[in-house]
Amino acid sequence: MAGVRRLDENGAPEYRTIGCGLKAVAGRGMARHWFFVTSQRVGPEFSLVSPTKVALTRERLKEAVAGFGTVYDTATDYRRAVDEALFGLGSHRYEALVNLLIQLRQPQLTKRPDEKLLPVR
Repeated sequence: MAGVRRLDENGAPEYRTIGCGLKAVAGRGMARHWFFVTSQRVGPEFSLVSPTKVALTRERLKEAVAGFGTVYDTATDYRRAVDEALFGLGSHRYEALVNLLIQLRQPQLTKRPDEKLLPVR
């Protein structure tokens, strides 16, 4: 989960929270995953856990963000929504940005980046 704050054209704060939920089954590993984008902030406006401190299921999360965001079942839909909510780059430029960030996070690149490995526009 990550949160972003920026100011709108009137100077009022605007928030986006993005994240991923997972359901795992003992002995089988990850059974299902889902993603979400919302204008709500975790804490003041909604919680990712129930009152008994159990992580929200996909269905409960969908209820929690209703009217303020969307829950996505595919990574492709989620990536499109994140780009639209935060960057507005379009699919090709957003993919290049993500690939660049992955390359830059590799420990070997901190020693000497290889320009050939970095995505080109």
